[in-house]
Amino acid sequence: MTLQPFATVDELAEWLGEPIDEDTDQRRAERVLRAASNLVRSYTRQQWTDEHGDLRDGLPEALADVTLSCAARYYVNPNAETQWTSQIDDAMDGGGRKVESSGIYLTESEQRMLDGVREQASGVVAKSVATIATTRGDADGYTRDGGIPWFVVNGF
Repeated sequence: MTLQPFATVDELAEWLGEPIDEDTDQRRAERVLRAASNLVRSYTRQQWTDEHGDLRDGLPEALADVTLSCAARYYVNPNAETQWTSQIDDAMDGGGRKVESSGIYLTESEQRMLDGVREQASGVVAKSVATIATTRGDADGYTRDGGIPWFVVNGF
């Protein structure tokens, strides 16, 4: 089942500051938004949908923000290249190189945003795990045998 993305093509166009009008561009934008939404779902370990597959009401805004940021990055630069040019006198030099991670990915700041959402949604708040020492007295009818950590029946 194809799940509904956290953002629309119109919202992506607004985010980019340019219209997405052509049919092929709209289909591509829809696919990129679905992929980015699936990455967000994977990271948060939640579907964020009701039993019918529709988005739940009152979703955290961070889901749409991260989806738009991630989708825009891939929509504008699908090859994940950086480019540079330099000019010395009349000579031009330039080139491009891949960034560390290509494809659709979450930046560290996007992951931090989603960490907060994931913690809120899980209902479990744990910053650390520790042990609690407990002691008990001898059970009725049993005594400790000379400091050895097992018990013996009294009288035997």
